[in-house]
Amino acid sequence: MPNLSNIVKTTVLCLFIAPTALSFNTNIARAQTRNTVPQSYSGVWRGNGVQKNPSSEWSILIAITGGNVNSIVGTVAYPSLNCGGELRLRRVSTNSIELSESITYGACINNGIMTLKASSTRALEYGWQQGATTAIGKVQKISGK
Repeated sequence: MPNLSNIVKTTVLCLFIAPTALSFNTNIARAQTRNTVPQSYSGVWRGNGVQKNPSSEWSILIAITGGNVNSIVGTVAYPSLNCGGELRLRRVSTNSIELSESITYGACINNGIMTLKASSTRALEYGWQQGATTAIGKVQKISGK
């Protein structure tokens, strides 16, 4: 017959350790989530961007497939400017993602930083910056969940 004292000690030990292990695993999952593209950003997005100085407007087509920080997670095309390239995930926050843009064809400004922020389930606010040059816009989801 098992020793009742040992059973009580084991039960008490489990009650103290289990919640700690559970919150540790939850924190790991949260940390991992912050290092990957959230599912809501995956898909194909289309819209327009506007630059104020010098003043111009252009079309945007973004395809995000997903991935981790520091990896290529999608592509961008600016059809009206005849240029585009790859997007590398830099940072994930609670309501936006930040991407570095590497132009691989055409004559657009290279090495810009793009920020996409959810404004609804099927729309994102677009922000772009490279040095003192900035642009804003909005893109709508045209494909994906």
